[in-house]
Amino acid sequence: MKSRESKVKQRGREITKYVVIFLVLGGIILLFPRPQAIAKGKPIIFGAPLPLGDPTGVEAKRGAILAVEQINREGGIRLPDGCHPVKLEISDSRDLEPGVPVTEALLSVERLILDKKARFIVSGPERSEAWLAAMRLSKKYKVIMIAAAGAYSPAIGAKIAEDPNGKYKYCWDVQNDARTDVIHVIPLFKTFEKKWGWKKFYVMVQDVAHTRAAGAAVEKVLKKLGWQSLGMQRYPTGSNDFSLGLLEAKNKGADLIYISFEMPQVSILMRQWAELKVPALPIGLAPVASAKEFWRVTKGACEYFVANQFEAANGPAKPLNATTVKWFKGFVKRWRTEPGLHCGVPSYVSCWALKDAIERAGSTDPDKVVAALYKTDLSVPYGRLRFDAKSHKALVTDNPKTGMVTGWFQWQKKGVYVRGLGVHTRRVFVWPPAAATGSLKRPPWKK
Repeated sequence: MKSRESKVKQRGREITKYVVIFLVLGGIILLFPRPQAIAKGKPIIFGAPLPLGDPTGVEAKRGAILAVEQINREGGIRLPDGCHPVKLEISDSRDLEPGVPVTEALLSVERLILDKKARFIVSGPERSEAWLAAMRLSKKYKVIMIAAAGAYSPAIGAKIAEDPNGKYKYCWDVQNDARTDVIHVIPLFKTFEKKWGWKKFYVMVQDVAHTRAAGAAVEKVLKKLGWQSLGMQRYPTGSNDFSLGLLEAKNKGADLIYISFEMPQVSILMRQWAELKVPALPIGLAPVASAKEFWRVTKGACEYFVANQFEAANGPAKPLNATTVKWFKGFVKRWRTEPGLHCGVPSYVSCWALKDAIERAGSTDPDKVVAALYKTDLSVPYGRLRFDAKSHKALVTDNPKTGMVTGWFQWQKKGVYVRGLGVHTRRVFVWPPAAATGSLKRPPWKK
C-alpha cells in the first residue's frame, strides 16, 4: 500500500516538474518577438535621384534609407507570390548645384530607370523645374514618380491636374507646396494681429525664382488681410550683408520680417538682426535655419526666429501618432542626429506609401499600383496620408486625423522637453496647434 502511495507521489512530482518546465519555457518564448517573414522574393527596386552635395539631399537620402531598412526588417513587401525585399538605388542628381542644367537631373532619373531597373522613383529631383521636366519620363517608361524632397512649387500639382488619368497618371506628391504653406500659415498671421495688434511687415528674399515667388505670395496674402507692406529687399546668392534691409525694417516700424532664403548666409542675417536689435519678428523659410546645429552656428543669435518646417515631424514636433515616434527615434538611432531639413519625412513617407499601395494592389504593375494610390488612407509621421484625386497631392488639413499637418517652430533659449520623443530641444513648435510643443515668444526689445 505504501509502495503504491509512494509511486503516486513520485508520479505527481514528475508531472509537477514537467509543468514547471513547460511554463518556464513558455515564458522564455514569450519574451522574444515572433520572427518576421523573411523576404526571399525578387527585390523591388526604388530609385532616388537626389542632390547629394546639398544637406537637404543628404537628409532626403537618410529618410529613404531608414524607411527601406525598416520595411525590410518587417518582412519586405508582401505579394501573392511571397515577400519581396526593397532595394534602394540612389544617384546624384546635382540639381541644386549652381550652373548645373536640368538635363543633368533628367539623365540621373533615366539612368536609375534604365541601368538600375528602378520601378518607382521615391524622391527627387529636388529642384521643382527638374521634377517638372522629369514628369514626361514617368509616362514614357511607365514608372511611378513621387515628389517628396524639395519639389515645392505649386506648378507640380497644377500640371498633374491638367491630365491626371493620362500623361501624368504615374506622377504623385506626398508633401505640401508654397501655396498650401501660405494658406495654412494665414491663421498664425491673424493671431499676430489679434493678440498683439501687428499690422506692418517687411520682406527679405534671396534673388532666385522660388524665394522671390514665396515673398511675393506672402506679401499678397498679408495685404489682403489688411497689413501694410513696408518694402521688399532682394539679395543675390552669396550676399553677406543684410544690414540695410534690417535697418529699413527697423526704422519704418515693421512688426514682422518675412524671410525666404536657401543660401547658408542666413546665419549672418540672424546675427545682424540680433546685433541691431530689430524689433520685427523674423519668420519664414530658410533650410539651414531648421537644422539642430543652427543655434551653435549663430551662437544663439537665431533666438526667436520662426522657421517653416514644411510638415510636422521634420523636427521634434508633438507626436501625432505612433509612426511619428517610430520615424523620429528611428532616425536618431540610425544617423545619430535629429531630423530637421524638410526633406527627410516626405522621402520616408513616400517609401511607406508605395509599400502600402503595392500590397493592396497585389502587384507591382504600375497601373494597378496607381489604382491603389487613389485609395490610400495611411497613418504617417505628419498625420494621415490621403491624395487629392485631381492633383495627386497629399491633402493638407492641419488635423492629423484627416490629413497632413504642417509645421513651424521657433528657436527658444530655454527650449522644451517633448515627452513622446524623449528629447529636450530649443526648436519649439508653435504652429499649428496639433504639432505645437510650446507657445510663441517675442524678442524682449519688441515688448
